[in-house]
Amino acid sequence: MLWEFAANDAWPLMGINNYEEFNKKIVSGSKVNTPRLNNVPVRMPLPPAINQGSIFENQKAILKKREI
Repeated sequence: MLWEFAANDAWPLMGINNYEEFNKKIVSGSKVNTPRLNNVPVRMPLPPAINQGSIFENQKAILKKREI
């Protein structure tokens, strides 16, 4: 099991596809409509992972590349 927690105003870099679904996942606090921003360099998570959404499948792909 992998639990992921973040501040309500720490939005994903690639944006939010469904604002209402995003807000349903709030554990504590209230929804916000302004993301937290700082004037710092940002590395975008691109290109996307081969198996987007599955950390376990992506780890398998990394191990296979190392075996080659």
